[in-house]
Amino acid sequence: GYEQAQQLHELSEKIVQAFADKNLYSKNDAKSKENDDQLDKDIDNPFL
Repeated sequence: GYEQAQQLHELSEKIVQAFADKNLYSKNDAKSKENDDQLDKDIDNPFL
């Protein structure tokens, strides 16, 4: 119902925000991007 839609909306916002943050970081040097990619795996797991 409504609560489920609300949760889905909040979750999608978090994913979009995380994706935007990752894009900002990827503009830095490649080494920091590699570190962020490793962290992202841990952060993304709860959403799977």
